[in-house]
Amino acid sequence: MAGFGAISYPNKANLKIILLTMDTNNIIARILILILCMGTAACSTSSKSAQSSVHENSNQIQKGKKDHGWFPDEGVKMEGDTLGVYATAVGTDSADATTQAVNRAALLMEKVISERMENIRSETAKELGSELGLAEPEFLFAFREASDVVSTLVEAGEKEVRKIPNGNGMQGLARAYLSKQQLIEQLDEQLISYQQEWDAIKDSKAFLKF
Repeated sequence: MAGFGAISYPNKANLKIILLTMDTNNIIARILILILCMGTAACSTSSKSAQSSVHENSNQIQKGKKDHGWFPDEGVKMEGDTLGVYATAVGTDSADATTQAVNRAALLMEKVISERMENIRSETAKELGSELGLAEPEFLFAFREASDVVSTLVEAGEKEVRKIPNGNGMQGLARAYLSKQQLIEQLDEQLISYQQEWDAIKDSKAFLKF
């Protein structure tokens, strides 16, 4: 027909090239999809693994505390006439972890005794009134200074160290203790100049909580 050019059809060689190119593109596309799927799965698995590792590490540290028969939980325990304090700490190595735990236990002991003594003095002052002078500045200073004797009475008890699972450093566990009777005897000496006030505190109902 006039005005129209002849239609050109691809020969067999060109058709093979076209089909080969299409097959190659399909293969490449499938490979890319496979790679993307594998990458997504790997990221998901890595994330779950990391979360599982952190959770397991925390559980193992808590379980480690429970595994030691002499270490109930971190805190203060009244054991007959003895006041025991249990503490944990993390150090760079075994020696450091143990030292840190012992020092922390001793500091907790001093803090606990100081707070108990102050609470007892305050309750006794309310119970007996102001006549004995338990709120007088001079006595307050001597009374609070007397509690410093705790640091000379605290003794280190059991101590142990364990490696932190999947972590850096070591975990130290320690127990510090002191005799309640020895503490009272030392306070008797420290407060000899305020014997009337100190005796009133020892005879009070609040002192039963000591």
